[in-house]
Amino acid sequence: MTGAKLPRLHPASWATDLLLSEVCSDKNRCIFIIGMYSLWMQRNSRRHGEAVKPIRLAVQWAIDTAYDLWLLSTPQQQTVSQRTAAAWRPPPEGWFKCNTDGAFYPQRGRGATGVVLRGNTGIFNAGCARWYPHGLDALTMEALAFRGRDSCKG
Repeated sequence: MTGAKLPRLHPASWATDLLLSEVCSDKNRCIFIIGMYSLWMQRNSRRHGEAVKPIRLAVQWAIDTAYDLWLLSTPQQQTVSQRTAAAWRPPPEGWFKCNTDGAFYPQRGRGATGVVLRGNTGIFNAGCARWYPHGLDALTMEALAFRGRDSCKG
């Protein structure tokens, strides 16, 4: 079931031999040690009159646990995502840029919106903000912010 093959071990030193890297791989070592622990727990359960798992489930538990431990001991490669920071870009000369945003507070069912107008130099020209004591969700607040851009005066 595990794909791990138990190497030839000396009867007197088999337990410590399993810990040697030249005897078996780290992954197989984990499987063997957790497997022995699982068998020991099964033995104790049987001796104390407790219900024991079927052998297949005990082996599967040993495999899963060994795999988890092996993953924890193996250095994981970290993937670095190359994301560029979002930055505000000015509009062409003679134009204005209208940025809108909405916020929603689900615990209270309330929201707010905001609108900002800037020219090509990035200087603030106009804006407005509005509080909504009743809101449906974040998407609705975003839509209301977009709609609210028409009512800004500056």
